[in-house]
Amino acid sequence: MAEEPLETRSSHMDRPILFVFGAARSGTTILNNLLYRHFSYGMGPEGTFVAQWARRLPAYGDLRDDANLERLARDVSQCRMLEIARHKYRRNPFDVTPELILSRMQERSYAGVVYSVFQCMAELQGCSRVGNKNPDYGRHFPLLHQLFPMQAKYLSIVRDGRDVALSIVKTRWGPSSCYAAAKAWMRALTDLGRMEEKLGPDRLHVLKYEDLLRQPWETLEGMRQFLRIPPAEAQVAAAAAEIADGKKSANFDKWRRQMSADDLRVFEGLAGDRLQRYGYELSGNGGSVRWRDYLRYESREYMRLAMVNARHSVSRLS
Repeated sequence: MAEEPLETRSSHMDRPILFVFGAARSGTTILNNLLYRHFSYGMGPEGTFVAQWARRLPAYGDLRDDANLERLARDVSQCRMLEIARHKYRRNPFDVTPELILSRMQERSYAGVVYSVFQCMAELQGCSRVGNKNPDYGRHFPLLHQLFPMQAKYLSIVRDGRDVALSIVKTRWGPSSCYAAAKAWMRALTDLGRMEEKLGPDRLHVLKYEDLLRQPWETLEGMRQFLRIPPAEAQVAAAAAEIADGKKSANFDKWRRQMSADDLRVFEGLAGDRLQRYGYELSGNGGSVRWRDYLRYESREYMRLAMVNARHSVSRLS
């Protein structure tokens, strides 16, 4: 990615912020809720605005100009994330106004606006720590690293891609096949791999969904230590009990019972190496992707995406 203009970058090194991410249907929402309820992170809805408004920055000009900065704060305050917080948030709704964003800013930059939005969300939810979840943060890491080169920490959750595929193909918005789900899962794990090459263990912590369910206390205690939260300020035992007593405590290895032999062959043919890299055993049935698999699944996914784009076009016109 090309170097961002100076005004988008943060010069403050003492304001921590946590970004949580992982492939869709890997447990990011569970992690989000645990961080909010037991570790005092004001997570809020997913921060989809960060990359969107970064692309729009040239339209706002020099943010040292009061009018430009106020216009950016006003527009960001109307983003989908904050509209959800106002009107659709299942927890107590809250309102991040342009005035509140501007009053919390510690520097006149896009990084300052982004941090202020998340700080406002934390304060309005009565939380002491700033963080946010978005499965796409791994893909947007180059931008996040430019905005917050020192103070950002990253927490990723990894789940067996075969269980991810079983879950995501059932959604209205997800890929149309295990083939397409494998490609999406691999893209997310590729993004994570690039981050692992760039960041050390003090900046990036990776936990496995299956470990969270099987050994919740040990997994959450490792997360607490990574986040450097004093034991007295984290409810690790309560968070672990919530996992152990929850409906998803045995929500793993479903692929062994539910995935068809053909889907298993295709998934492991595409993503077998990545499964093994993150400690997941292969089925032993042999994985392969044939040319007719490629034609069938690629055409199906193309049609799905065409229908999605058509629906979006209609909704914009209505």
